[in-house]
Amino acid sequence: MLGRLMFGDFRMKTMGFTYHRDPKIDSVITGHMKVIVDKLLEHLPVIDSIMLAGGFGRGEGSVILLPNGDVKPLGDYDIYVVTDSKIDPQKFNEMIEEIARAIEVSTTFLSVEFIPKRAIQRLSYDISSYELKVASKVLYGEDFRGLIPVNKDDVALSSGFITLSIRAIMMLRLLEKVHGGIRSPQDRQECLYYCTKAFTEICTALSLLEGFYEPSYAMRADIFAARFETMEELKKKVPELAQKVKEYTSIKLWSVFDKKSLDKALMEASYYLKVSFFYFTSKYLGIHLIKGKWQQNAKRMYNRLRLVFLNSFMVPALKRRRMYFKPLVGPLSLGIQFLENVLFVIRTFQNKRIFNLKPLLFCCSPAIKTFIASNLAFYSVDISTMRINPNLLKEAHKYVTRVYPCTLSPSNTDWSCWKTLKKVYDVCARSMELYSSTKRFF
Repeated sequence: MLGRLMFGDFRMKTMGFTYHRDPKIDSVITGHMKVIVDKLLEHLPVIDSIMLAGGFGRGEGSVILLPNGDVKPLGDYDIYVVTDSKIDPQKFNEMIEEIARAIEVSTTFLSVEFIPKRAIQRLSYDISSYELKVASKVLYGEDFRGLIPVNKDDVALSSGFITLSIRAIMMLRLLEKVHGGIRSPQDRQECLYYCTKAFTEICTALSLLEGFYEPSYAMRADIFAARFETMEELKKKVPELAQKVKEYTSIKLWSVFDKKSLDKALMEASYYLKVSFFYFTSKYLGIHLIKGKWQQNAKRMYNRLRLVFLNSFMVPALKRRRMYFKPLVGPLSLGIQFLENVLFVIRTFQNKRIFNLKPLLFCCSPAIKTFIASNLAFYSVDISTMRINPNLLKEAHKYVTRVYPCTLSPSNTDWSCWKTLKKVYDVCARSMELYSSTKRFF
């Protein structure tokens, strides 16, 4: 099996970057993959394939070199298991905990997703499906990647909006952690890692918007630098953005997280993420957003997202089935959004044992309200003063509670408090995770 787990050369050149892999790092990651594969085979009776995607799948994963010489991975191991076998949710969680203990990482570093064998050819037209096809490694079993239908030009533009919204949640977690105090050099390195991720995902979303998306972080940063001149509106606002993307991408690829001040990195990551979200969303939705008027902007985004969010996933799927007929896209989108809300209600009950019927009152995908809430919460934080705008945070709470239950009382809550912010973004994160579990295949 070890022959199937090798990660290739220890130096990778990609359009301007030279990414060195320390043999020890490669050996540790290879060892982790062997443990993961063995444990999966132990717990599941039949597995057709196991694949590693994400940064580690394409040789761009980040690590921390600990003082004792040990290596700790940063980010996720994105594992995809092709199988028709079923596993009880409790046993699945126990399996994840067992694997995490064996390779000495947190369970948050392990993302294991099952794909039924029959569903390979109907994966959703998002970034993760395309990267699984062209930028992953087969760790065990058959190579099904050629059956994935998603091509680069098919990747839904809505994926960029999702990417930036998820990054907003991660930045909120990071800001809350820094506000509570950094306790160790390792914590500091992890915080800097998440700052670099803000820039790589800014590049992801903007490359989708401008039509030059590539799976490789390094390649994207180089192409972004070359194409930035054409983004006149964005360049006028932040002329240094391309240089910042390349700088932070280099820090991530080399895992040199001691090269940047954490305070400066936090300020820069938050500022450029907000500017990029503003620019991307205006272009993606074709609406005029007003700086500082986020209650109004949220309403405009909500109304427009209802019409376009699912369309970029649906159209290529319909064309693949030779069922595309433009006049039907709008009504079909509304029908699917209602179905998503029904599934969301069911999954909420399965996870929380609460019947929350609010999503059924809105003919709008639960993801839309969750993503709007996430960005409102992110914009509520003034990074320079670390103060919270209570009106924006309360607005964020209003949007997310339309789809996911939350115990906060609008009238008896201090909306300028960091504990309240944490509760709101935790609810947003749980809602995102639940939505992702209901929408994977078309």
